[in-house]
Amino acid sequence: MKMKFITAVVAFSATFFFSLLLVGFPKTNYSLQHQCSNQARYKVTSLLEQDIAFGHERDTQVRSLYLRNDSSTSIYTSTEYAEIVTEYVRYSESLDDTTLPQDFRFAWRDHMRAWREHANFLNQAEGSFFSEDINRSEFFKLFWRQDQEITDTWRKVKVVGRKYGANVQY
Repeated sequence: MKMKFITAVVAFSATFFFSLLLVGFPKTNYSLQHQCSNQARYKVTSLLEQDIAFGHERDTQVRSLYLRNDSSTSIYTSTEYAEIVTEYVRYSESLDDTTLPQDFRFAWRDHMRAWREHANFLNQAEGSFFSEDINRSEFFKLFWRQDQEITDTWRKVKVVGRKYGANVQY
């Protein structure tokens, strides 16, 4: 019994080492790798950093609007909020994505589509909603659904961006 075990271990070891001689040691580093060039990493990171800067400006303006709001109405239903969002969308959509990797470009454009739909909704809602409580309720239902879509598409942009080495915080 002991001899069978020793023979099995020796046979396994010999086979393993023989296969290493034929194939060689793996040369791939299995740690986190980015399948990209430095140029792609730079371009993706640059676009994201510019968008984040626009987003910070948008958030600053929204905070200011919130602090100036002295009524009980929500800032999200105001003309000023719609203008802030529309301006952010205009700036972010103006970023050139034509030389970025295709999968990142698709994710980015989907994110911009979500923002554009939100801005269009806010601009259309201005003055046409809130004649009844049900309209206010419907407004906020759609508002939060769009907000969730913006968040989901942003996560996708960051995931695809990380594939190219972009690791931005926002």
